Amino acid sequence: GTWSGTLLWDAAIRTAELLLGSASWRARVRGAVCVELGCGLGLPGYVCHHLGAASVTLTDRPAIVELVSRGLALNHVPASGDGRMNADTFEWDAPGAAALLERLGGHPDVILAVDCIFAPLFGDAYVLLEALRHLAGPTTATLLAVERRDGDGIDRFFECAAEVGFVYEDVTVEAVDFAPSSSVRLVELVLATPEQAARPPSPPAARAT
Repeated sequence: GTWSGTLLWDAAIRTAELLLGSASWRARVRGAVCVELGCGLGLPGYVCHHLGAASVTLTDRPAIVELVSRGLALNHVPASGDGRMNADTFEWDAPGAAALLERLGGHPDVILAVDCIFAPLFGDAYVLLEALRHLAGPTTATLLAVERRDGDGIDRFFECAAEVGFVYEDVTVEAVDFAPSSSVRLVELVLATPEQAARPPSPPAARAT
């Protein structure tokens, strides 16, 4: 079904607030090639567009992409040239990643994935991780936003990410002007350099009781 892609989730709001409120993320997005995976309504992608990204590609299932495409047209968002935004289907596998990379012209600078890890809904095979392995390049920064729920599988996801060559750290938000959320975790994920590979991963975030 499409229900999960037609709601504005708290993690998307937190991601938007981070992008708007963090000077380092604003600078990182400006002029960048950005991709949002499992975009749903696409709020973080729209924020990247308004922050001056060179291009933003919103990806999801066909039914959601159709809705997103209508929204882009209604908002008169340019589909070509600098500052363009497009909606595109993307299968989270190696062939799908290869096709998307060809359309992008290379690895994206920034990948956003909001509430794309929830084992009871998406399964525990972590196809998101497979997609990231193929999409991310050496300089790609992936921003993951996850809302903690019972049995979500998130801690295991990050263990698997470390096993296949990613390093991750929780994003600090001291300079961001919004109330902290005990249920939403913001994490930056990058491919490990040799030095980073030797560094132990971040411990799991504490769960609220």
